[in-house]
Amino acid sequence: MKKNVAVFSGTFDPVTVGHIDVIKRACALFDEVHVLVARNPEKKTAFTEDERLEMLKAAVEEEDLSGTVVCAVSERPVFEYCRKIGARIIVKGIRNASDFDYEKILARQTESLCPGIETVSLFADEKYAYISSTYVRGCIAYGFPLEGSVPPAAIEIINKLKK
Repeated sequence: MKKNVAVFSGTFDPVTVGHIDVIKRACALFDEVHVLVARNPEKKTAFTEDERLEMLKAAVEEEDLSGTVVCAVSERPVFEYCRKIGARIIVKGIRNASDFDYEKILARQTESLCPGIETVSLFADEKYAYISSTYVRGCIAYGFPLEGSVPPAAIEIINKLKK
């Protein structure tokens, strides 16, 4: 297994500036970061997997992280993707106590199903702690500005999709 490869997964519906902050911080810690658009059967998404991947790739390119970040989609659990690429680390972004409690349970489940894969939590920068994809989808629905919540490259794609 590769030593310094991590996977950061989420629905990214859509990608936010908080997600990009976690990705940038993960890039400072790991040689390669796979950012995975994960399928969550419990969530109804506003954007298709292809649209979410397109926004994610555009935001990663905009930040000039393409050399370190690999963007992909997976229909299977994150730990299976980790096994496939030889990663031993799953990165999670934590905004609040609810995220922490939820991610702690997922980390324990991953541990039991796939020993050897560790979860590393990165706590959100305070200025991004209120931003979630749910918040952004509300802004889109009501026509509120997305600047400051969504990377500019993703805003361009969202605006094209709304037409």
